[in-house]
Amino acid sequence: MLIECQRCSQGYVRAMRVRSTNILLWVCEECEATWTSQDEVSASNFEDYGTLMAGIGRSCLWSELEPQ
Repeated sequence: MLIECQRCSQGYVRAMRVRSTNILLWVCEECEATWTSQDEVSASNFEDYGTLMAGIGRSCLWSELEPQ
Protein backbone atom coordinates (compact mmCIF):
# COMPACT_ATOMS: atom_id res chain seq x y z
CA MET A 1 0.00 0.00 0.00
CA LEU A 2 1.34 3.43 -0.96
CA ILE A 3 1.04 6.31 1.48
CA GLU A 4 1.48 9.91 0.32
CA CYS A 5 4.33 11.47 2.27
CA GLN A 6 2.95 13.87 4.84
CA ARG A 7 6.32 15.60 5.12
CA CYS A 8 6.92 16.64 1.50
CA SER A 9 3.57 15.88 -0.18
CA GLN A 10 5.53 15.02 -3.34
CA GLY A 11 6.47 11.37 -2.94
CA TYR A 12 5.12 8.12 -1.63
CA VAL A 13 6.17 6.24 1.48
CA ARG A 14 7.06 2.66 0.65
CA ALA A 15 7.72 -0.32 2.89
CA MET A 16 11.37 -1.33 2.44
CA ARG A 17 13.52 -3.96 4.13
CA VAL A 18 17.21 -3.41 4.89
CA ARG A 19 18.80 -6.37 3.07
CA SER A 20 21.56 -7.08 5.60
CA THR A 21 19.52 -6.76 8.80
CA ASN A 22 15.90 -7.47 7.76
CA ILE A 23 14.81 -4.25 9.51
CA LEU A 24 11.55 -3.00 8.02
CA LEU A 25 11.35 0.73 7.28
CA TRP A 26 8.89 3.07 5.60
CA VAL A 27 10.78 5.49 3.34
CA CYS A 28 9.61 8.40 1.19
CA GLU A 29 10.99 7.94 -2.31
CA GLU A 30 11.23 11.73 -2.76
CA CYS A 31 12.50 13.35 0.46
CA GLU A 32 13.89 10.21 2.17
CA ALA A 33 11.95 10.79 5.37
CA THR A 34 11.98 7.44 7.18
CA TRP A 35 9.89 5.76 9.85
CA THR A 36 10.28 2.44 11.67
CA SER A 37 6.54 1.84 11.89
CA GLN A 38 3.77 2.45 9.37
CA ASP A 39 1.56 3.65 12.24
CA GLU A 40 4.08 6.43 13.02
CA VAL A 41 4.16 8.00 9.53
CA SER A 42 3.53 11.72 10.05
CA ALA A 43 5.09 15.06 9.15
CA SER A 44 6.44 15.61 12.66
CA ASN A 45 7.73 12.13 13.40
CA PHE A 46 10.44 11.09 10.94
CA GLU A 47 14.15 10.51 10.71
CA ASP A 48 16.37 11.21 7.71
CA TYR A 49 17.16 7.98 5.84
CA GLY A 50 20.92 8.65 5.83
CA THR A 51 20.98 9.41 9.55
CA LEU A 52 19.00 6.30 10.43
CA MET A 53 21.21 4.06 8.27
CA ALA A 54 24.41 5.55 9.73
CA GLY A 55 22.98 4.86 13.18
CA ILE A 56 22.73 1.14 12.40
CA GLY A 57 26.15 1.05 10.72
CA ARG A 58 24.90 0.74 7.13
CA SER A 59 25.46 2.84 4.02
CA CYS A 60 22.70 5.18 2.90
CA LEU A 61 22.63 3.79 -0.65
CA TRP A 62 19.21 2.71 -1.91
CA SER A 63 20.81 -0.62 -2.89
CA GLU A 64 20.75 -1.46 0.85
CA LEU A 65 16.95 -1.75 0.57
CA GLU A 66 14.51 -4.10 -1.07
CA PRO A 67 10.83 -3.27 -1.59
CA GLN A 68 8.22 -5.14 0.42
